[in-house]
Amino acid sequence: MNEGLPTAVAELAEWSGWKPFDTVTVRSAPTTPGVYLFKQESALVYVGRAGERGGKGLRGRLTIYVSGRAPHSGLGNLAFERALQDSDWLRSRLAELEAGNCRTVQEWSVLAVQRAQLDICWSSSLAADDAVALERAVLDALRDEALWNRLR
Repeated sequence: MNEGLPTAVAELAEWSGWKPFDTVTVRSAPTTPGVYLFKQESALVYVGRAGERGGKGLRGRLTIYVSGRAPHSGLGNLAFERALQDSDWLRSRLAELEAGNCRTVQEWSVLAVQRAQLDICWSSSLAADDAVALERAVLDALRDEALWNRLR
């Protein structure tokens, strides 16, 4: 059983161990469909799913987040919104701007995801339909938790 997972979630699938969410970890993610979980410190904060994604599966979806290419959807959007509510983070961005360091939205998105200091684990599936079913089961098991997910 994966330490840090509620029993009801741990029993649903075989989960990888927790790893820091960074480019090194993402490169080790499988290219199959699956479900991924994010935690911040000890609290689960987000449940997501990756389908086929052109044969890139979990790795493809997670690459979008870690590279800042998803400031408008899923985890990328939710991490960005939380960063924008952090006055210290915004002051740092403003100081960079005033010093002449202009950043793209993609770069801001990377900084927002890094700011969240997330850990990740996943469970891979053989087919996208299996990942859909597992995601639904995990969200149902966590229905009373304060997740970042909007649609449940």
